[in-house]
Amino acid sequence: PEHPEPLARALAGSASRLPSRAIEACQALASVSERSSGEGRRGYAMIQRHLIQAVLRLYRQGDARTRAQCLDIIDTLYRTGAHGLTNALSGER
Repeated sequence: PEHPEPLARALAGSASRLPSRAIEACQALASVSERSSGEGRRGYAMIQRHLIQAVLRLYRQGDARTRAQCLDIIDTLYRTGAHGLTNALSGER
């Protein structure tokens, strides 16, 4: 996505049920986050924070396929060392 932070914020802040296509946006944001962390770029912590919130919402409301895709995104975020992921996951238990 051209402007990843506003997209991530909009997904996380939506008060309504996220559409099924939101998983595609989350996958794209995870890809941007993964590339940027590999390059040592800063500024992606906020994107990751919003992305974590959106992915956990999608996981809760999704079907088995969506949940599997969410787990793949969570794996990507874990590999990049996304700040706040562990706390967010422990809050889901």
